[in-house]
Amino acid sequence: MADEFTLTGHGIRVTQTKAQPIEQALDVSDYDELDLQLGVLGFEGADPSVTVRILTGMCNRTDDGWVEAGAFDAVNAANAWKIKNFKGLLKYVRWDVTALSGTSATFTLRGMARQWS
Repeated sequence: MADEFTLTGHGIRVTQTKAQPIEQALDVSDYDELDLQLGVLGFEGADPSVTVRILTGMCNRTDDGWVEAGAFDAVNAANAWKIKNFKGLLKYVRWDVTALSGTSATFTLRGMARQWS
């Protein structure tokens, strides 16, 4: 079984490194893996680049205990799309921008959540 989801809800514009607020983390406890698509819609500023990783954790009430499930390679062009599979997830997932050059980046994260049982 697979269900489509959007982790960002819409295009997210970031002007600094930061993680998705924990109250917006997605509960993926019913699924075994995620196929995620990172779409970088646009940049502002010189020499732009953005790196996004996916965090997973058991509690969406504190920043403690979140670990990296995986990361996308850095993207340095607008209208670029990358797809990556994530396994070994805990109860929740959220995005985290770990590197940003230029003034800002706008991106989306969406995909398919898969259950194999």
